[in-house]
Formats: sequence, C-alpha cells, structure tokens
Amino acid sequence: MTTDVRFTILSMPADIAQARSMVSRVYAESGYHPDQEEHAIPRTLDRADTITLGAFHGDTLVGTISLVIDGPQGLPMDCIYSEELTPLRASQLRIAEVGQFAIDSETYRASTGRAVPRFLALAFFGAALSGAIAHECAYICVAVNPKHARFYRLLGFRKIGEEKRYGAVSAPAIALVFRTEDWQRQSTLLGLLGREVEKHLLPQEFFFSATTRPSQTLSTARVELATTQDTAARLPQTAP
Repeated sequence: MTTDVRFTILSMPADIAQARSMVSRVYAESGYHPDQEEHAIPRTLDRADTITLGAFHGDTLVGTISLVIDGPQGLPMDCIYSEELTPLRASQLRIAEVGQFAIDSETYRASTGRAVPRFLALAFFGAALSGAIAHECAYICVAVNPKHARFYRLLGFRKIGEEKRYGAVSAPAIALVFRTEDWQRQSTLLGLLGREVEKHLLPQEFFFSATTRPSQTLSTARVELATTQDTAARLPQTAP
C-alpha cells in the first residue's frame, strides 16, 4: 500500500487549534463526549511535552496523532491508569502515550476523491513510533476503546490495564503498551502489517529539525511518508 499523505509536526498555535478542532469533531461524531464541559483530551495538544503530528493531503489537514512524552505532568491516561503505569516508570526508562488519533473521513474524501484507505492507520502508527524512537522512549502506552484493541494487539501491544470507564471521552477503555526495542523482531513477525508500518517510519532528524525551528511553516516541515531512513529501520511506533 502506498499513500500520498504527508506528516508534519504542528507547532504554531493556529495549526494546534486546527488539530484540536478536528479531534473534538471526529471524537464527537464517533460518540465520544467528555463528562465535563472542558475537552480534556484535545487540551493535551497544548502541553510542551506533546508532539502533535498533522497528516496532510496537499495543503489539507486530513488527520492527526500525538505522542505525549512522560514528565512532571504525567500522561493523560494517568487519570485512570496511574497504578498500571507505575511498574513501567519504576524501570527508569522513558515512556510515552499515543493519543489524539483522528482521521477526518469527509475531509479526506473531499481532498482525495476517495474513501480513507483501509490501512491508513498504519501510517499514523509508523509516524508515532518514529517519534518514540527518536526521543528514546522505551514504551508506548495507549488507552483505547476495547473495540479497537485488536488493531493494536496485531501490532504487538499487550494489555496492562483492565477495562475502565474513561470520563474524558465517556466511554470504556483498556490500557495497552508496546516496547519499542521489540520493533525489529515484531516488524518481521507481523508480515504485511510490519512492512507497511516500516514504510512509513520517519527519519529521526525530522523530529529534531522540526522541533528546533518553531517559526517554520508547514510547507517547509513536510516530509514524504515514503522516506525511510536506514538508521530508523534498524532500531528496536484510533481514537479511544
């Protein structure tokens, strides 16, 4: 599978606001509504330790996914899975959470003239995995609706938390984790899925060059998904 979607790191306030709006809209259309008035999940995009990726077709934002690096504020899923994350933190290794995953199917269709490809989600996982590897995160965590768990398990995630109610989206969730150093082995075992994810790994320089130039424009930050750096390929990355 090939895709003409490109990723960029969103750092400008207007771009973050656009991604936040997309997350809120897509989540609402999927039936996810926060218990409180304030949309806690989209607000994660404002955090300094969040890497927000925008997926573009041409100049049109069609999807987004974020990687939240663990720090003093913790991770969004700490609100219900703090105890389950404790053993990972005890290892003294860096952990991160993937979230804010949204693909606007209507915008995608309007921009491309076709429906969202079945395996487009793999490109988003590849982008998030690339960020985790670049930032030396040993574990990628996620809190997802149980109905989406099979997709993550196929990629090598394992369950670390039982089903709980996630008030931020007013829906059930389970906690899963992926060890990034296993990627080399997993990519081979996963067959077609692994090969597709590997196609969409982004070079480490993409993350550091983009995050150190906050004044850059979207057009200068874009990198073709098809670009895969050998170094990244050799290293052991939907909505709740």
